[in-house]
Amino acid sequence: MYPHLPVSTVFLTGKGRLKRNISVCNIHNNLGQKRNSALFGLYALTGSDVSGRFAGRTKYWCFKAFMSCDDEILDALAMLGNYNDLPSDACSELERFVCVLYRSKIHTTVKELRWFLYSNRAAERENLPPTSGSLESYIRQSHYIAMIWRKADENHPHLPAPVVFGWTSDAGSSHFSPVRCLNPPAPEAVLHLIKCGCKSGCEGRCSCRKNNIPCTEFCECLLGFHLQQQNKPTRDK
Repeated sequence: MYPHLPVSTVFLTGKGRLKRNISVCNIHNNLGQKRNSALFGLYALTGSDVSGRFAGRTKYWCFKAFMSCDDEILDALAMLGNYNDLPSDACSELERFVCVLYRSKIHTTVKELRWFLYSNRAAERENLPPTSGSLESYIRQSHYIAMIWRKADENHPHLPAPVVFGWTSDAGSSHFSPVRCLNPPAPEAVLHLIKCGCKSGCEGRCSCRKNNIPCTEFCECLLGFHLQQQNKPTRDK
């Protein structure tokens, strides 16, 4: 928004005797047009008072990565909040930016980077978004937040429904909660591999009973039963 403000606009920072004025004009000129256009998207994506942030990555760290980004990533950041629907190629570039935040310029997807860190026994993989579905949902939420900021100079901004951009709400409620992930945490076949650890007789704490499914050969109760049958001595006829 700086071009619409007086050239003498300053930013007051610090406290007590350490206060100082920083010229907004100088910051604007030093960043350049592309990075100025991408600032809204940068702060919406990497953390603000109303958005999340990436684990282990401070604002200073994210800004350093931002200053080393190529034009494709800067263009994608500039798109946040500027369109009713974020283009898919912009989402791909933003995912690549997340890889840059975690010190990788050769990987283009979080999935590839997670496997690389896992195969090299790097603990930092735990800081990455858990799935591509969770990252996609977070990007859509950041897009909506940037959309609100870009309309801050309008008295009555017209905004789409939050449920379209990564939030959900209960029927008849004005409270919105972020959607954590767009995809299930694991393939459906894996999710159904529930087994109980009951040693003898399945009671109220049985995980199979809680999920309304029958016990299978993977369960401790049936496995123990079969082992007992195998070890039972046979009688001679």
